[in-house]
Amino acid sequence: MNIDIPMPTESEKQAAITQIVEKGYKNRKTMLTLFIEMKETFGLRTLFFGVGDCIYLAVIIMLVVYAFLFAVGKTVLFTCIFTASPLLYLTAWLLTVRKEYYSQTLELQNVCKYTPVHITALRMLLFSLLSMVADIPVAAVSSYYMKGTFWNLLLLSFCSLFLYAVLQLLSLLIIPARIAAVVLPFAWTVICLLPVAITEIQWEMILQSIRLPVLLSFLPILIAMYWFLLNFYIRKGNAYAQRA
Repeated sequence: MNIDIPMPTESEKQAAITQIVEKGYKNRKTMLTLFIEMKETFGLRTLFFGVGDCIYLAVIIMLVVYAFLFAVGKTVLFTCIFTASPLLYLTAWLLTVRKEYYSQTLELQNVCKYTPVHITALRMLLFSLLSMVADIPVAAVSSYYMKGTFWNLLLLSFCSLFLYAVLQLLSLLIIPARIAAVVLPFAWTVICLLPVAITEIQWEMILQSIRLPVLLSFLPILIAMYWFLLNFYIRKGNAYAQRA
C-alpha cells in the first residue's frame, strides 16, 4: 500500500523554524541591558576594535566640511548647520559598516551571541553622543558669526541629528543597509538644500525664526523616538541581522 506523504517546501520549513525560534526564545534585550552586558563582557573599547581609523576619518571629514561651510556659507549658516549636523554620525556609521563588510567581519558576527544588529545599534547610540559633543564647538563658532544665537544653533543641530537618526533607523527596518546607506544621505541632502536653491533667503529666515521653546519641545520627542526605534531594532535582531 502506497502512502503519499506530502513534504513541506523549503519556504514552509523556514517559516516553521522561524516560528519555533520566536516562540521558544523571547528576546527581552533593551538598549540599557545590551549596553551593560556588552560593557561587562568585553568593554566598550573592544566594541570599536579595528574601526578606530574609521572614526578618526569621520572626524576629519566633518572638520573639512564645516571649514568649507564657514568659509562659503555664512549667509545661510542655519541651513548649513541643519544639513551637516548628522555628518559625523553618518560617516562614522558608513565607514565602520563598509570596512567590516569588506573584511568579512559581519559574517563572523552573524554567528556570535551579539549580532551585527546589536553592535550596530550600540555603535549608533555612541555615535549620536559623539556627534552631540562635536556639535557644541560648531554651534559656538557659528554663533560668533550670528551674534549670540548659540542655543538656537545648538538645539537646531541636535534636532537635525536625531531627526536623521530616526529616519536612518526607519530605513534600516524597511530596506537593506547597503541601500539605505546610499539613498538616505542623498535624499537628506537634496531635501535640506533644495529650498535654499529655490528660495535661499526665505528658507534661511524660517530656520532662524524657530524659537528656543519650539526646539526644546521637539528635541525630547525626537530623542524618545530614536530610543524607541533602537530598542525595537535590537528586539528584532534575528529578522534584521542581514541588514546591519
